[in-house]
Amino acid sequence: MMIAQTGTNQVLFWIAVLIVLVLIAGTAVLILRRKLFGGDNRGAAQPGGILESLREMRDRGEMSGEEFEQARAAVIRKASGRAQPDIELTSVDERKAQTGFDLTGDPLPDSRSGLPSESRPDPRTGPSDAHPNEA
Repeated sequence: MMIAQTGTNQVLFWIAVLIVLVLIAGTAVLILRRKLFGGDNRGAAQPGGILESLREMRDRGEMSGEEFEQARAAVIRKASGRAQPDIELTSVDERKAQTGFDLTGDPLPDSRSGLPSESRPDPRTGPSDAHPNEA
């Protein structure tokens, strides 16, 4: 019984030593991380902090007034939670295909076979009387 008691005490002792070592290592990692990364970075995620950085960059000449306004608008949009694109589209490409053809002019596949329909006229050459398989 004495041997079992001694074995249990040794296991508990080494578990306690491991716990203390893990706590010391974790504290060392936290201290090292703060020194390497400059401490508390929570202010950088706030919109006011970002806007102040943008103003400083504009004042130092690192960005133009137009770039500043675009970045400022993007920060405000993101902070307000509105989902708007960063790029504004100025024109819309309105290409329309003829019925039964895609935008390149090729016939659409037949819905039953999945193959292009040969019975439709080709809009690039006009209707033809001869079937392509007939010679």
